[in-house]
Amino acid sequence: MIPVEPVTSAAAESPRPPSQTRSVSAPRLAGRSLRNLLIFLACNIFVLNGLLLLIDRTLLDGDTWQADTFHTTAMFFEGRQGTDSLGAMLPAIHLLEQNPRTRVYQSIFFDDHVKFQYPLTSLLPYYALQRIGVSDRSLFRLTKIATYVSVGLTVLLTILISRKARLKTPNSPHSRLENLLLTAAICAASLFFYPLMRGFVLGQIQAILTFGFTLAFYCWIEGKEIPAGIVMGLMVLVKPQYGLFFIWALIRKKFGAAIAGLACTATGVLVSCIAFGFGNNLQYLQVLRSISASGESYYANQSANGLLNRLLFNGPNLFWDANHFAPHNTTVYLGTLVTTLALLILALIFPGPRERRGGVADFACIVLASTMASPVAWEHHYGILLPILAWLWFAIYAGRDTSQAKIAMATAWVLASNSIPPVTALASVPIVNVFESYLYLGGLLVLILLLGSGSRHAWNSGSALA
Repeated sequence: MIPVEPVTSAAAESPRPPSQTRSVSAPRLAGRSLRNLLIFLACNIFVLNGLLLLIDRTLLDGDTWQADTFHTTAMFFEGRQGTDSLGAMLPAIHLLEQNPRTRVYQSIFFDDHVKFQYPLTSLLPYYALQRIGVSDRSLFRLTKIATYVSVGLTVLLTILISRKARLKTPNSPHSRLENLLLTAAICAASLFFYPLMRGFVLGQIQAILTFGFTLAFYCWIEGKEIPAGIVMGLMVLVKPQYGLFFIWALIRKKFGAAIAGLACTATGVLVSCIAFGFGNNLQYLQVLRSISASGESYYANQSANGLLNRLLFNGPNLFWDANHFAPHNTTVYLGTLVTTLALLILALIFPGPRERRGGVADFACIVLASTMASPVAWEHHYGILLPILAWLWFAIYAGRDTSQAKIAMATAWVLASNSIPPVTALASVPIVNVFESYLYLGGLLVLILLLGSGSRHAWNSGSALA
């Protein structure tokens, strides 16, 4: 047998330059990432949710039934919507119409036990419309239109975020077919993203706030910090916990965004004080103090407070009490306080690389932490995870060909995007009922993924597409 001499040419001896290696492997990796995403989303939407629905309808007691992903999305397409936010706001608006200086929180929240939990600044547009003769029925119609438009724009912006993030993948192929598949995949994922759909179906103003965050997130990716700050400032008028963004922006020396947002918020507060009186607006602090002292035990409250209340069986688990909060419990209160501080400290002063601070991942961290740190964080409040997860997938983890990254991203998406009704069967089981807080746990996982994105993938604002 004649031995074969090895090839000793210069081309064979010298290794391929790293740049050439990347140019060959990156397109394959990017293409495989898109293919994997399509398969995963199909399995998540249809296979997993189909199994969850089968388990909930056939194997579990009917008393544990809760809203599922399929029916929630179907209600969205049917246009079926509740009156969650406006239903709580209208009694306050009518009372203020009779006398703008009425102690509205004392009358509605404390005396009548109506869960009107919004600052008076949130009433200004509705109050102005009613003052010019718009009826309650018309207000509900306008809210429905606004939430429909908000969901549509949220989906559109999420598609744009995904496409822009994918452009960051070196040498990634972008054929017309791939762009079409990506658009269809993100559109389907959005329409079956339970927190987003749940917000619309309930008639929740959170559907509009989710669009607001997605717009601010998109602006931050584009390096447009001042417009992002303005949007955040407007959102604070409805949800004050988003005001933590201002502290973050000042710490990160994003002074333009902070000043622009604070100016919008200050203007809204000033108008509200002129319309309803300073004392009326100030009493909202008593409402926040009352909520933080107890919280909600109903399993749709996906926060540390809800988790602790359920672990200690402190209040109703499987139904929402429209007139009462969970009983005060010192352990729950202190546990909520500790987790709130931990989340905010983590988001504000996480010792990451200097290049990461003020970037896109950092911006997403503070808004997500602000949501999760609240004593009451309903399922629909997590609609903000949709654009965050889309960005994470394509900008950060699509280029990491490791099983850990894939498992972490897939787990986060499953926990964040679905309703998992079968977990309600665990409501009466000590310790194990912690799994009712699956969405909160998913949020924690997303927070970890954001914190672990690293400086190389931080995308500092101002150079997102450089």
